[in-house]
Amino acid sequence: SSDLIVNEGVTVESVYGKAVILAPMGLDNGAARYSTLNVNGGRITGRYAITGYGSARDTYITVNVNSGIVYGRDVAIYQPQFGDVTVNGGTVTGGGEAAIAMRSGDLVVNDGAVAGIIDVLGDHHVSNRENATTDVELNGGDFTAATLKYAVGNGNVVTKAENVKLAAPAGYIWANGRLTKAENVATANEIKEALASGKDVLLANDVETTDKVIIANGSVFDGNGNTIDFGGGFTGYEKAVNVNNGTLQNITVDNAYRAVGADGCTNDIYLDN
Repeated sequence: SSDLIVNEGVTVESVYGKAVILAPMGLDNGAARYSTLNVNGGRITGRYAITGYGSARDTYITVNVNSGIVYGRDVAIYQPQFGDVTVNGGTVTGGGEAAIAMRSGDLVVNDGAVAGIIDVLGDHHVSNRENATTDVELNGGDFTAATLKYAVGNGNVVTKAENVKLAAPAGYIWANGRLTKAENVATANEIKEALASGKDVLLANDVETTDKVIIANGSVFDGNGNTIDFGGGFTGYEKAVNVNNGTLQNITVDNAYRAVGADGCTNDIYLDN
């Protein structure tokens, strides 16, 4: 239940196991206990480089990587309990299971480099942490060798950084840097009904229709790489896809004189891919 600072010139290495274990134990007169690790340089390496102690309830750990190297042959940073992981610089690399494995707490990456899987609420059981909620913010940094794997949609994910590869769970889509739940649709009628009710939709296949598609209420229409063909309709001023408040992405809109436009725009419009 204390703080640890690792500075430049320091090497912490575990050949077979865990290099740094943060294990705030028990309660302090009924209050939760805390441990904080600040990495200001140096090198931390191990099978698990930095890990919390996940069987303790009502304990908090905070990991701040400001510079230096954190390398885990399996996992570089493992966060199994309440608290935060913040990367402001340095390099965090996971050679096996994950670079950063979040089972609880929140993750913020502002700068530095992350190489490997950023695994959020994955398959592992979290002791005494049912209904764990994890928020993720990727504000900046180098993610060219990283993949964000968000396994459970319990929390918010926002990415403003570039070069982030995203692996969304089934039934979810990425839109405007956020993870959102979507309804699978396969026909023109299903598209119309889902969008009219304000849902986000994911197109399962190519669709031919002569019905106008209206995206309002901030909804996301994700074409999933498919094509919507309007059969040569809408030859006048009408738009085949009218986006007046929402997002149209990952789709080909074909065979319409005015394919996409806005009538009565009430908010921002996003067109992506």
